[in-house]
Amino acid sequence: MPRIPVSAPATQIYFPAAYGHPSVSITNIGAANIFVNNSGAGTVGLLLQPNDQMTFPHGVYPIYGVAAGVTTGTSITTNAAYGAGQGTFVLSATGTALGTGATVQLGTANSAEFLTIATIATSTVTTVGLSVLDHASGAPMALVTAVAGSSVHVEQVTG
Repeated sequence: MPRIPVSAPATQIYFPAAYGHPSVSITNIGAANIFVNNSGAGTVGLLLQPNDQMTFPHGVYPIYGVAAGVTTGTSITTNAAYGAGQGTFVLSATGTALGTGATVQLGTANSAEFLTIATIATSTVTTVGLSVLDHASGAPMALVTAVAGSSVHVEQVTG
């Protein structure tokens, strides 16, 4: 398979075959750490460092990759707790500093995920996709720049 660019938000990097017994090997050929998971969530999942490879002998589910992004320092916190499956978030201040179409990191550390802003109406932000993680009240929503040159090589074998 070809070289697949990976950034934030998550990109589906593996599409399982509809027949047979597919297996897949994924190699990080870029310059940034990549997190591999089956949900498209942000910095959760298996860490794949540059030049490392992982193999899934029974690759029957889609696999997503997301590059470890760098936040810009522009951050606004949520004013309430939000469960997984949310696409609208009310912030503690106006969200216009984040910008429509921007990629943002919601949460930190193991509860961080990347979302893309669809619309902003004062302090209410609607995202393109739904969140897949729970977030406590006061969770930061910060602008993200992805590390350039992040990509993977995916090799699928169907037996």
